[in-house]
Amino acid sequence: MIQDRTKLGLEVQRSLEKALDNRGIEIVSVQVEDVAFSDVYETAVENRMKSIVLQYQAEAEKQKRITNADAAAYEVKAAADAQAHAIEVQGNAQATAIKARADALPRQPRPRRADRGGEVERHPADDDGARRSRAVPAAAEMKPPSLEEGTSPKRKQSW
Repeated sequence: MIQDRTKLGLEVQRSLEKALDNRGIEIVSVQVEDVAFSDVYETAVENRMKSIVLQYQAEAEKQKRITNADAAAYEVKAAADAQAHAIEVQGNAQATAIKARADALPRQPRPRRADRGGEVERHPADDDGARRSRAVPAAAEMKPPSLEEGTSPKRKQSW
C-alpha cells in the first residue's frame, strides 16, 4: 500500500468525488503523505518479514551444510583413492622385485614326484611342452635289487 501512493490517492479522490457529488465541491487532487497502520497490522507485517528472513537464513544454512558435507566426502574419496593408488604401486613394485629375483635364479629342472599308490605322475615342464607321464610303482612293490627270495636279511645291504 505504501509503494502505491499514487494509486491510493486516485482511489481516495474517486471516493470523495462520489461522496461530494452535487454539492458544488470540486476535488482537484489528493496527495497521500502519511499512512498510519494499526499496531496489529504492523506486528503482522513485521512477523511475516521475520519469517521470510528466517526462511532465507535456513536455506543458506542448509546450502552451507550440503557444501561442507560434499567437501568432506570429496576429502574421504581422495584419501581412499590415494591409499588405493599407493597399494597398487607397492604391489607392482613387489611383483617387479619378485620377477627380478626369479629371473636372476639359475634355471633348474623341477623335481618329479610320484603320487601315492603308484599312479601316473604328470609333469608340465617337459622339454617340448607336451604332457608326458610315466608309471611309478607303489611303495609296496618296490624291493631293493639285492634282496631276492631266499637271501638272508642279516646281510648288510647298501642301496
